[in-house]
Formats: sequence, structure tokens, C-alpha cells
Amino acid sequence: MSSTTMVNISSSVGKNVSLSCAVNSNDTFVVQIQWQKQVGHDQEEQIVIYNPTHGKNKSPGHKGSLRAITNPSSGRPESFHLDLEDLELQDSALYVCDINTSPSGTIRQYVNLQVKGKQFS
Repeated sequence: MSSTTMVNISSSVGKNVSLSCAVNSNDTFVVQIQWQKQVGHDQEEQIVIYNPTHGKNKSPGHKGSLRAITNPSSGRPESFHLDLEDLELQDSALYVCDINTSPSGTIRQYVNLQVKGKQFS
């Protein structure tokens, strides 16, 4: 079983934003999480991958840091945030979060980030 959701977020140049991706079940075990940025019609660039066994792997050249929030009762991660700082106009994009879980399968969540304002150089 897999599921897909879409969220729209609007922010301004120079601000910070946190894109959220969540698991909604206490009996789901997270195998791996991956954040990507859509750069073409069907192209996605990997930003960061997290695996509970192997840790984080961030792609060079991408801004953003991964933060996990743990459920206090189960001790398992329940949401994963891609924190983007000092937004620029080119950060406007569709961001894709894939959470590979057991036994539920892949949970895919889309976050459409629209950055507004003037870019100062």
C-alpha cells in the first residue's frame, strides 16, 4: 500500500521555511526517507537521504538540512523536516518526500514551495 499527499507553502525571499513529511501510524517502521527537488518536468534531484542504519547523506550543492521528530511513546521517527534557510526565488519548486516504510510501503508527499519577493544581490 502506498499513499500520496500534496501541500502548498508560500514564503518570502530571505525567510526560513520547514517542509514537513510525516508518517501517520505508530506501527509503521521507517526504512528510509528521501527529499528531492523537482527540476524538470519529470526530473528530480536528490537533496538528502536518511536511513536509520546508515545515517544521513546530503547531496553537495543543495541547501537544506534534515531534522527528524520522534514520537515520545514509540521512540520512532514520525516526521521529517527539510529546513531551508535564507530563501531565494530559485528555491521555488516542487519538493518530493519519499518515506519507505514497513509494512505499509512508500509514502510520497509533495510540497509546492512558492517563494515571493524581490531578489537582492
